[in-house]
Amino acid sequence: MTERSAGGPWCFLEHADTITIGIKAATPDAASVQAWAAQLRNRLKRRGWPTQIELAQGNPLAADE
Repeated sequence: MTERSAGGPWCFLEHADTITIGIKAATPDAASVQAWAAQLRNRLKRRGWPTQIELAQGNPLAADE
């Protein structure tokens, strides 16, 4: 089962026991974006939700701060 929103973030179940969340960012390789994604992944893991975070380039987005 796959669900996506038009042009925005998306979430889909890759495996029954792992959630994959896709997030678009203007600069997905930026240290601040990577740190934020790691923090989100760790918080979800502590709640017992194994999660994979996929960051993608969002060309029309303004630079991340």
